[in-house]
Amino acid sequence: RLSFLKSTGTMEILLRPAVPEDADELAALMRNGVTDVVRRITIIGSPRLSRFVADSIEGGQDDFVVGTYGDRVVGMCAWRHCGDALQLNHLYLSSKIRGQGIGSALVVNGLRKSRRADECKLSVDVFLDNPVARRWYQSWPMRLEQQFAWIEFVLPCATEQEAGTCLIEGWAEAEANHIRHGLSRFTLKTSNASFVIGRLGSRVFRSGNFQILSDPVALQKLRRLDSKRHLLCVGAVRELAGIKLHSMTTVAYSERFVGLCSDATTYLTSALA
Repeated sequence: RLSFLKSTGTMEILLRPAVPEDADELAALMRNGVTDVVRRITIIGSPRLSRFVADSIEGGQDDFVVGTYGDRVVGMCAWRHCGDALQLNHLYLSSKIRGQGIGSALVVNGLRKSRRADECKLSVDVFLDNPVARRWYQSWPMRLEQQFAWIEFVLPCATEQEAGTCLIEGWAEAEANHIRHGLSRFTLKTSNASFVIGRLGSRVFRSGNFQILSDPVALQKLRRLDSKRHLLCVGAVRELAGIKLHSMTTVAYSERFVGLCSDATTYLTSALA
């Protein structure tokens, strides 16, 4: 439990593992904690976000922790295990309790309880349209590892069939996931490369890098799958210089900070004290 003083007396926040029944309140915190742009380009904008969160908690893909006041969820965080790194995947608080140390307490709790023995690194991503969160993460003992650009492209029209074969893997599972969550992913394989493609709602395909832009066979396959969707690519800012395509729009920028779990734990514990 975490206690702090307010004008009306002492307020106690209970930190505990999330359960699927928390999903509606967690989804509301997530939606209210980001801008319209971020809702549009991430799972947070899905009308079926609550179901996605409930399934994630039940399936154990991420470790979800909540902070409750009375019978209400007022804060949450989610942790993802990525090899030797522990990623802070989500951190959201009710506007009524921000600035009270609850965010730091949630992070310390996760670093102590979710971290596995072989996970020494901590990583966190933040959008530049959230300057308050960005300044907070910049104050931690971490370094800026990467800057990302979120670029939206109109899929090119083809006047003739592109030469080459493009295979799809995981389409049936992707269809089922999309119906359930409004989010899915599948794999495109051409003679040149393999690309993991996400689908967000009914608007965009999403790629985790810019390499697909150099593969016309893959681009045409996406257009044949759904000509109404655009392609959202997320890649390192330094790679943008080599991209010369028309109909591209910069949607957002984000940054990734990386440090040691032990250093972050010491820093945030000291801040709470």
